[in-house]
Amino acid sequence: EGEYATGQQSMQDGFVTYDVSYCGQPGNVFLYDLQTCTEYVLPPQNELNDENPLLWEGRILYAAEIPRDEWFVSGFQLMEIELSTMELRQLSPWAQGMRPRQNSRHVLFRRYVIDSEGIFDLVLHDRWTDQQTVLAGTGQGAESHHINEDYAVWIAWGGPGKSVFYAELATGDVVELASTHDQPVYDTYLSGDTVLWTDLRSGLGAIHGLRISSGEELQLTDDADVHSMPVLDDRLAAWRTRPNTGEGYQIVVQDLETGVRRTVVTERSWDWKVVSLEGDWLLYLQQTSDYWYNRIHAVNLRRLGLLGPDGHLLPSAGGKP
Repeated sequence: EGEYATGQQSMQDGFVTYDVSYCGQPGNVFLYDLQTCTEYVLPPQNELNDENPLLWEGRILYAAEIPRDEWFVSGFQLMEIELSTMELRQLSPWAQGMRPRQNSRHVLFRRYVIDSEGIFDLVLHDRWTDQQTVLAGTGQGAESHHINEDYAVWIAWGGPGKSVFYAELATGDVVELASTHDQPVYDTYLSGDTVLWTDLRSGLGAIHGLRISSGEELQLTDDADVHSMPVLDDRLAAWRTRPNTGEGYQIVVQDLETGVRRTVVTERSWDWKVVSLEGDWLLYLQQTSDYWYNRIHAVNLRRLGLLGPDGHLLPSAGGKP
């Protein structure tokens, strides 16, 4: 809490990693054990920023700021720490960028072409071959990108506004989702073969989705409330929601198989940001300063009594969220 900010967070196997930057000070990467409530700070590698950490199977991948050269051009190099040995290594000399996402073979990240002007493309880096493929070029403004073993998804300019795109990693085929071509869309999230996003085709935020393998489109909300920032893990989805009357957001979780929906964060606030859902844990942020998200919350759904033994969301006693 205080005058600091956190830019990227990830969660896996009961651990959370995140970056923290203080006003006027370089950023650092932290690791937090949800079971023991222990926080670890990774040793800074220089006096510049370490940002955008991603936790993956005992490793943390993050963006380390590169010192400015004689042309005063700076950037970020993707670095990796093996947590069991604390060995630090460069992902690749060619992997310069930010906001990495990865699976067992690939790393998906923003590669800055002109760093000082914020011009970038979206690149898929193959760990096995050290080859890179541009999925979205510099003019497309790709954002909100995610990847798993089979697919990559992102939002980019494709028509009058930004559209949802996905790539099949086995074939390299890139598909623009036609139903989002003329609609404002935000906040994609991918799990399995299902992608969710915030969709404004009704004029308000709604949660839409697609099962990529079958082509089935989903609409999880169809009311007059405002919904945004969906996250997804297997059969459970979570997002923030508020009435269209000026009140703040709450955070809800929905079981995609049974349709049961429960309110997890009942306190209303304009400052909630949903980050991820993994196993029993929901991760979200709170903004307590004027400009930055700077408080991280983790909620265990099972300990709250919301999950049954089979992992399904339990209905409330009165049948209401």
